[in-house]
Amino acid sequence: LAVLCCLGAALSQEASGENEQVKCTGRVLDTEGKPIPDASVILYEVQKVSEYDPPKVSPPREKRTGSDGTFAFTAATKPDESQVGYLIVRKGGFATTWLQWSMTEDRECDLTMGEPTELAGIVVDENDRPIADARVRIEFGVIDRQDDEYDLLEAVVSEPFDVRTDADGRFAFSNLPAEATFDFVVSKVGRATVHTYDPESDCAEAQFSPGQTDIKIILPPEAKLQGTVRTKSDGKPVGGLKVVALPVDLAYPSEPAVSSEDGSFCFGGLAAGCWRVQLAPPTDGLADWVAEPVDANLAAGQTTNGITLELVKGAIIEVLVKDGESGRPIADARLEITSSQDDMWSSIRTDETGLAKLRVLPGEHCVEMAYKE
Repeated sequence: LAVLCCLGAALSQEASGENEQVKCTGRVLDTEGKPIPDASVILYEVQKVSEYDPPKVSPPREKRTGSDGTFAFTAATKPDESQVGYLIVRKGGFATTWLQWSMTEDRECDLTMGEPTELAGIVVDENDRPIADARVRIEFGVIDRQDDEYDLLEAVVSEPFDVRTDADGRFAFSNLPAEATFDFVVSKVGRATVHTYDPESDCAEAQFSPGQTDIKIILPPEAKLQGTVRTKSDGKPVGGLKVVALPVDLAYPSEPAVSSEDGSFCFGGLAAGCWRVQLAPPTDGLADWVAEPVDANLAAGQTTNGITLELVKGAIIEVLVKDGESGRPIADARLEITSSQDDMWSSIRTDETGLAKLRVLPGEHCVEMAYKE
Protein backbone atom coordinates (compact mmCIF):
# COMPACT_ATOMS: atom_id res chain seq x y z
CA LEU A 1 0.00 0.00 0.00
CA ALA A 2 1.47 3.38 -1.03
CA VAL A 3 0.46 6.65 0.68
CA LEU A 4 1.46 10.25 -0.09
CA CYS A 5 1.62 12.80 2.73
CA CYS A 6 2.24 16.51 2.13
CA LEU A 7 3.30 18.71 5.04
CA GLY A 8 1.74 22.13 4.90
CA ALA A 9 4.65 24.24 6.09
CA ALA A 10 7.62 24.61 3.81
CA LEU A 11 10.65 22.77 5.16
CA SER A 12 14.07 22.95 3.58
CA GLN A 13 16.78 20.42 4.29
CA GLU A 14 19.26 23.29 4.67
CA ALA A 15 17.16 24.79 7.47
CA SER A 16 17.00 21.63 9.54
CA GLY A 17 19.58 22.96 12.00
CA GLU A 18 21.71 19.85 11.94
CA ASN A 19 25.00 21.80 11.85
CA GLU A 20 24.02 24.62 14.20
CA GLN A 21 25.04 24.93 17.84
CA VAL A 22 22.87 25.37 20.92
CA LYS A 23 23.97 26.53 24.36
CA CYS A 24 22.93 25.83 27.93
CA THR A 25 24.19 28.47 30.34
CA GLY A 26 23.42 29.56 33.84
CA ARG A 27 24.55 30.13 37.39
CA VAL A 28 24.62 27.90 40.45
CA LEU A 29 23.52 29.83 43.54
CA ASP A 30 22.81 29.18 47.20
CA THR A 31 19.47 30.00 48.82
CA GLU A 32 20.66 33.56 49.52
CA GLY A 33 21.45 34.14 45.86
CA LYS A 34 25.21 33.94 46.31
CA PRO A 35 27.26 32.13 43.64
CA ILE A 36 28.61 28.66 44.42
CA PRO A 37 32.08 28.21 42.91
CA ASP A 38 33.67 24.87 41.95
CA ALA A 39 30.37 22.99 41.78
CA SER A 40 30.38 19.93 39.51
CA VAL A 41 27.99 20.26 36.55
CA ILE A 42 27.75 17.07 34.47
CA LEU A 43 25.91 16.94 31.14
CA TYR A 44 24.35 13.64 30.03
CA GLU A 45 23.08 13.61 26.44
CA VAL A 46 20.32 11.01 26.17
CA GLN A 47 18.96 9.85 22.81
CA LYS A 48 15.76 7.86 22.57
CA VAL A 49 16.34 4.98 20.15
CA SER A 50 12.89 3.41 20.02
CA GLU A 51 9.89 2.74 22.22
CA TYR A 52 11.30 -0.59 23.41
CA ASP A 53 15.08 -0.10 23.44
CA PRO A 54 16.96 1.61 26.26
CA PRO A 55 18.11 5.11 25.28
CA LYS A 56 21.70 5.80 24.33
CA VAL A 57 23.67 7.95 26.75
CA SER A 58 26.72 9.82 25.46
CA PRO A 59 29.84 9.94 27.64
CA PRO A 60 29.17 12.57 30.32
CA ARG A 61 30.86 15.95 30.08
CA GLU A 62 31.81 17.78 33.28
CA LYS A 63 32.34 21.47 33.90
CA ARG A 64 33.17 23.31 37.14
CA THR A 65 31.44 26.55 38.00
CA GLY A 66 33.61 29.65 38.07
CA SER A 67 34.03 32.03 40.96
CA ASP A 68 30.79 33.70 39.86
CA GLY A 69 28.93 30.36 39.84
CA THR A 70 28.55 30.29 36.04
CA PHE A 71 28.64 27.29 33.71
CA ALA A 72 28.18 26.85 29.96
CA PHE A 73 27.77 23.89 27.60
CA THR A 74 27.62 23.92 23.80
CA ALA A 75 26.31 21.06 21.65
CA ALA A 76 25.13 20.39 18.12
CA THR A 77 21.45 21.20 17.85
CA LYS A 78 19.14 18.23 17.40
CA PRO A 79 16.46 18.25 14.67
CA ASP A 80 13.79 16.83 16.97
CA GLU A 81 13.13 16.02 20.59
CA SER A 82 14.56 12.49 20.51
CA GLN A 83 17.68 13.76 22.32
CA VAL A 84 17.56 15.52 25.67
CA GLY A 85 20.31 16.86 27.90
CA TYR A 86 20.31 16.40 31.68
CA LEU A 87 22.62 18.54 33.80
CA ILE A 88 23.36 17.09 37.24
CA VAL A 89 24.81 19.62 39.71
CA ARG A 90 26.66 18.46 42.84
CA LYS A 91 28.63 20.17 45.57
CA GLY A 92 29.54 18.94 49.06
CA GLY A 93 27.20 20.25 51.74
CA PHE A 94 24.41 21.02 49.26
CA ALA A 95 21.49 19.08 47.84
CA THR A 96 22.04 17.68 44.35
CA THR A 97 19.97 19.47 41.72
CA TRP A 98 19.41 19.11 37.98
CA LEU A 99 18.24 20.76 34.79
CA GLN A 100 16.48 19.22 31.78
CA TRP A 101 17.57 20.71 28.47
CA SER A 102 15.70 20.30 25.20
CA MET A 103 18.61 20.34 22.77
CA THR A 104 16.57 21.96 20.00
CA GLU A 105 17.15 25.44 21.47
CA ASP A 106 19.27 27.48 23.87
CA ARG A 107 18.46 27.49 27.56
CA GLU A 108 19.56 29.79 30.34
CA CYS A 109 18.69 29.11 33.97
CA ASP A 110 19.86 29.88 37.50
CA LEU A 111 19.98 26.76 39.68
CA THR A 112 19.61 27.05 43.45
CA MET A 113 21.27 24.52 45.75
CA GLY A 114 19.83 24.27 49.25
CA GLU A 115 20.26 22.09 52.30
CA PRO A 116 20.37 18.34 51.55
CA THR A 117 17.31 16.38 52.68
CA GLU A 118 16.92 12.64 53.27
CA LEU A 119 14.42 10.33 51.60
CA ALA A 120 14.35 6.83 53.09
CA GLY A 121 12.33 3.67 53.52
CA ILE A 122 12.31 -0.11 53.58
CA VAL A 123 11.86 -2.89 51.00
CA VAL A 124 9.96 -5.98 52.17
CA ASP A 125 8.58 -9.20 50.73
CA GLU A 126 4.94 -10.29 50.62
CA ASN A 127 5.22 -11.47 54.25
CA ASP A 128 6.58 -8.11 55.44
CA ARG A 129 10.11 -9.49 55.85
CA PRO A 130 12.97 -7.11 54.91
CA ILE A 131 14.77 -7.75 51.62
CA ALA A 132 18.51 -7.10 51.70
CA ASP A 133 20.58 -6.01 48.68
CA ALA A 134 17.58 -4.85 46.65
CA ARG A 135 18.46 -2.19 44.11
CA VAL A 136 16.57 1.09 44.58
CA ARG A 137 16.88 3.75 41.89
CA ILE A 138 15.20 7.10 41.48
CA GLU A 139 13.30 6.52 38.25
CA PHE A 140 11.52 9.84 38.10
CA GLY A 141 12.23 13.16 39.77
CA VAL A 142 10.55 16.55 39.39
CA ILE A 143 11.76 19.98 40.46
CA ASP A 144 9.16 22.74 40.32
CA ARG A 145 10.44 25.96 38.77
CA GLN A 146 8.71 29.33 38.50
CA ASP A 147 5.85 30.07 36.10
CA ASP A 148 4.51 26.50 36.03
CA GLU A 149 7.79 25.14 34.63
CA TYR A 150 9.49 22.04 35.95
CA ASP A 151 12.58 19.93 35.26
CA LEU A 152 12.40 16.15 35.04
CA LEU A 153 15.00 13.57 35.99
CA GLU A 154 14.83 10.05 34.54
CA ALA A 155 16.43 6.77 35.58
CA VAL A 156 18.77 6.66 32.59
CA VAL A 157 20.95 9.22 34.41
CA SER A 158 20.33 7.89 37.93
CA GLU A 159 23.99 7.04 38.64
CA PRO A 160 24.05 9.53 41.56
CA PHE A 161 20.63 8.20 42.66
CA ASP A 162 21.20 4.44 42.86
CA VAL A 163 21.47 2.60 46.21
CA ARG A 164 21.15 -0.90 47.70
CA THR A 165 19.14 -1.91 50.76
CA ASP A 166 21.08 -2.94 53.87
CA ALA A 167 20.67 -6.15 55.88
CA ASP A 168 17.47 -4.72 57.40
CA GLY A 169 16.00 -3.88 54.00
CA ARG A 170 16.44 -0.15 54.50
CA PHE A 171 17.55 2.39 51.90
CA ALA A 172 18.27 6.11 52.06
CA PHE A 173 19.06 9.00 49.71
CA SER A 174 20.70 11.72 51.78
CA ASN A 175 21.37 14.60 49.37
CA LEU A 176 18.05 15.45 47.75
CA PRO A 177 16.48 18.89 47.26
CA ALA A 178 13.48 19.55 49.51
CA GLU A 179 11.48 21.14 46.67
CA ALA A 180 11.56 18.00 44.49
CA THR A 181 9.38 14.88 44.40
CA PHE A 182 10.46 11.36 43.42
CA ASP A 183 9.42 7.86 42.39
CA PHE A 184 11.47 4.65 42.41
CA VAL A 185 12.13 1.47 40.49
CA VAL A 186 13.07 -1.42 42.79
CA SER A 187 14.50 -4.75 41.70
CA LYS A 188 16.03 -7.93 43.11
CA VAL A 189 16.85 -11.27 41.50
CA GLY A 190 13.88 -13.62 41.95
CA ARG A 191 11.50 -10.73 42.67
CA ALA A 192 9.10 -8.75 40.51
CA THR A 193 10.44 -5.35 39.52
CA VAL A 194 8.28 -2.62 41.06
CA HIS A 195 7.77 0.88 39.64
CA THR A 196 6.17 3.29 42.10
CA TYR A 197 5.34 5.93 39.47
CA ASP A 198 1.84 5.94 38.00
CA PRO A 199 2.08 6.77 34.25
CA GLU A 200 -1.45 8.19 34.35
CA SER A 201 -0.65 10.67 37.12
CA ASP A 202 0.34 14.32 36.73
CA CYS A 203 3.91 14.33 35.37
CA ALA A 204 4.57 17.60 37.23
CA GLU A 205 4.64 15.75 40.57
CA ALA A 206 5.91 12.38 41.76
CA GLN A 207 4.73 10.40 44.79
CA PHE A 208 7.43 10.86 47.46
CA SER A 209 8.93 14.00 49.00
CA PRO A 210 12.30 14.42 50.76
CA GLY A 211 11.82 14.29 54.50
CA GLN A 212 9.83 11.05 54.28
CA THR A 213 11.67 8.21 56.03
CA ASP A 214 8.86 5.65 56.40
CA ILE A 215 8.37 4.57 52.77
CA LYS A 216 7.51 0.88 52.39
CA ILE A 217 7.88 -0.91 49.05
CA ILE A 218 6.72 -4.53 48.67
CA LEU A 219 8.54 -6.80 46.20
CA PRO A 220 6.41 -9.88 45.43
CA PRO A 221 7.87 -13.08 43.93
CA GLU A 222 8.60 -12.74 40.23
CA ALA A 223 6.42 -14.22 37.52
CA LYS A 224 8.17 -15.71 34.49
CA LEU A 225 7.00 -16.03 30.92
CA GLN A 226 8.51 -18.41 28.36
CA GLY A 227 7.70 -18.97 24.71
CA THR A 228 8.94 -19.48 21.18
CA VAL A 229 8.98 -17.62 17.87
CA ARG A 230 8.06 -19.75 14.83
CA THR A 231 6.99 -19.25 11.23
CA LYS A 232 3.26 -19.82 10.83
CA SER A 233 3.63 -21.58 7.47
CA ASP A 234 5.93 -24.43 8.51
CA GLY A 235 6.58 -24.02 12.26
CA LYS A 236 10.32 -23.39 11.92
CA PRO A 237 11.92 -21.57 14.89
CA VAL A 238 13.50 -18.21 14.18
CA GLY A 239 16.32 -16.75 16.28
CA GLY A 240 17.58 -13.22 16.64
CA LEU A 241 14.18 -11.52 16.86
CA LYS A 242 13.49 -8.95 19.56
CA VAL A 243 10.44 -9.71 21.72
CA VAL A 244 8.82 -7.49 24.37
CA ALA A 245 6.27 -8.10 27.13
CA LEU A 246 3.89 -5.21 27.82
CA PRO A 247 1.50 -4.91 30.76
CA VAL A 248 -2.02 -4.55 29.40
CA ASP A 249 -2.61 -1.68 31.85
CA LEU A 250 -0.03 0.33 29.87
CA ALA A 251 2.46 0.46 32.72
CA TYR A 252 6.16 -0.22 32.26
CA PRO A 253 7.27 -2.76 29.60
CA SER A 254 9.83 -5.45 30.27
CA GLU A 255 13.37 -5.31 29.02
CA PRO A 256 13.38 -6.76 25.48
CA ALA A 257 14.40 -10.40 25.00
CA VAL A 258 16.02 -11.83 21.86
CA SER A 259 14.92 -15.24 20.62
CA SER A 260 17.57 -17.99 20.65
CA GLU A 261 18.44 -20.20 17.69
CA ASP A 262 15.67 -22.58 18.72
CA GLY A 263 13.22 -19.64 18.75
CA SER A 264 12.87 -19.61 22.53
CA PHE A 265 12.65 -16.53 24.74
CA CYS A 266 12.14 -15.91 28.45
CA PHE A 267 11.08 -12.96 30.61
CA GLY A 268 11.70 -12.77 34.36
CA GLY A 269 11.09 -10.20 37.07
CA LEU A 270 7.46 -9.67 35.98
CA ALA A 271 4.61 -8.65 38.24
CA ALA A 272 1.40 -10.65 38.38
CA GLY A 273 -1.27 -9.57 35.91
CA CYS A 274 -2.09 -9.59 32.21
CA TRP A 275 0.84 -9.16 29.83
CA ARG A 276 0.95 -8.86 26.05
CA VAL A 277 3.85 -10.52 24.22
CA GLN A 278 4.75 -9.14 20.79
CA LEU A 279 7.58 -8.58 18.35
CA ALA A 280 9.48 -5.34 18.75
CA PRO A 281 10.13 -3.46 15.50
CA PRO A 282 13.78 -3.16 14.44
CA THR A 283 15.55 0.06 15.36
CA ASP A 284 16.39 0.68 11.71
CA GLY A 285 15.05 -0.63 8.43
CA LEU A 286 12.08 -2.79 7.52
CA ALA A 287 11.07 -5.73 9.72
CA ASP A 288 11.39 -9.19 8.14
CA TRP A 289 8.34 -10.54 9.98
CA VAL A 290 5.21 -9.56 11.86
CA ALA A 291 3.13 -11.60 14.32
CA GLU A 292 -0.17 -11.36 16.16
CA PRO A 293 0.42 -10.34 19.81
CA VAL A 294 -0.41 -12.96 22.46
CA ASP A 295 -1.89 -12.14 25.89
CA ALA A 296 -0.99 -14.11 29.02
CA ASN A 297 -2.27 -13.92 32.61
CA LEU A 298 0.63 -14.29 35.04
CA ALA A 299 0.49 -15.33 38.70
CA ALA A 300 3.06 -14.25 41.29
CA GLY A 301 5.83 -16.81 41.72
CA GLN A 302 4.74 -18.92 38.75
CA THR A 303 6.15 -19.59 35.29
CA THR A 304 3.83 -19.45 32.26
CA ASN A 305 4.93 -21.56 29.30
CA GLY A 306 3.63 -22.23 25.82
CA ILE A 307 3.46 -18.73 24.37
CA THR A 308 4.01 -18.90 20.59
CA LEU A 309 4.45 -15.95 18.27
CA GLU A 310 3.55 -17.07 14.74
CA LEU A 311 5.50 -15.18 12.09
CA VAL A 312 4.01 -14.05 8.78
CA LYS A 313 5.22 -11.70 6.07
CA GLY A 314 2.06 -9.56 6.27
CA ALA A 315 1.85 -6.44 4.11
CA ILE A 316 4.03 -3.36 3.60
CA ILE A 317 2.82 0.23 3.91
CA GLU A 318 4.89 2.80 2.00
CA VAL A 319 4.48 6.50 2.81
CA LEU A 320 6.09 9.28 0.78
CA VAL A 321 6.31 12.61 2.59
CA LYS A 322 6.68 15.81 0.56
CA ASP A 323 6.82 19.52 1.28
CA GLY A 324 3.32 20.90 0.70
CA GLU A 325 4.62 23.97 -1.16
CA SER A 326 7.73 22.90 -3.06
CA GLY A 327 6.85 19.23 -3.57
CA ARG A 328 10.31 18.16 -2.49
CA PRO A 329 10.63 14.95 -0.45
CA ILE A 330 11.29 15.44 3.27
CA ALA A 331 13.90 13.24 4.91
CA ASP A 332 13.76 12.27 8.59
CA ALA A 333 10.07 13.13 8.97
CA ARG A 334 8.26 11.17 11.68
CA LEU A 335 5.04 9.24 11.03
CA GLU A 336 2.66 7.72 13.54
CA ILE A 337 0.57 4.79 12.27
CA THR A 338 -2.12 2.91 14.17
CA SER A 339 -3.73 -0.48 13.68
CA SER A 340 -7.51 -0.63 13.99
CA GLN A 341 -7.34 -4.25 15.17
CA ASP A 342 -5.46 -3.66 18.42
CA ASP A 343 -4.94 0.13 18.61
CA MET A 344 -1.18 -0.38 18.51
CA TRP A 345 0.98 2.58 17.50
CA SER A 346 4.05 2.41 15.28
CA SER A 347 6.50 5.26 14.82
CA ILE A 348 8.72 5.38 11.71
CA ARG A 349 10.90 7.93 9.92
CA THR A 350 11.41 8.75 6.28
CA ASP A 351 14.73 8.05 4.55
CA GLU A 352 16.71 10.52 2.44
CA THR A 353 14.17 10.13 -0.39
CA GLY A 354 11.24 11.01 1.89
CA LEU A 355 10.00 7.40 1.89
CA ALA A 356 9.06 5.39 4.98
CA LYS A 357 8.13 1.69 5.02
CA LEU A 358 6.37 -0.38 7.67
CA ARG A 359 5.56 -4.10 7.64
CA VAL A 360 2.14 -4.73 9.20
CA LEU A 361 -0.40 -7.46 9.79
CA PRO A 362 -3.29 -7.58 7.29
CA GLY A 363 -6.12 -5.22 8.23
CA GLU A 364 -6.94 -1.52 8.49
CA HIS A 365 -4.19 0.95 9.39
CA CYS A 366 -4.26 4.73 9.70
CA VAL A 367 -1.50 7.34 9.29
CA GLU A 368 -2.41 9.46 12.31
CA MET A 369 0.20 12.17 11.78
CA ALA A 370 3.27 13.12 9.78
CA TYR A 371 5.55 15.89 10.99
CA LYS A 372 9.09 17.16 11.24
CA GLU A 373 10.38 19.35 14.04
